[in-house]
Amino acid sequence: MQGLPAISIRTATEHDERVLAAIDHTTWSTQVAPVPLWPSETPYFNEGTSPDNVLLAYQDDHVLGYVKLRPSPMPASTGHVQEINGFAARTTKVAASGTCFSTPL
Repeated sequence: MQGLPAISIRTATEHDERVLAAIDHTTWSTQVAPVPLWPSETPYFNEGTSPDNVLLAYQDDHVLGYVKLRPSPMPASTGHVQEINGFAARTTKVAASGTCFSTPL
């Protein structure tokens, strides 16, 4: 569709932590989360999640969402496999084409 900015994917960096934590916290729901809601100041990156394991979608300078990947727990037989260990998208409008737009955080 002409005129709409492209949505791009890139690996997260340490500079993305605040926006990823905000998306993670605001998209939490009892319908999909196995744990209680954590404090909003909880860091996104920790011993189990590094920037290299997170792909984020962005449009212009706005992060739209992320996919958190985790290597397979059985590397001998499935070392080439990555598990999706988290997925969230923050949207404010959805165009008729299904393209998501977000507001800056």
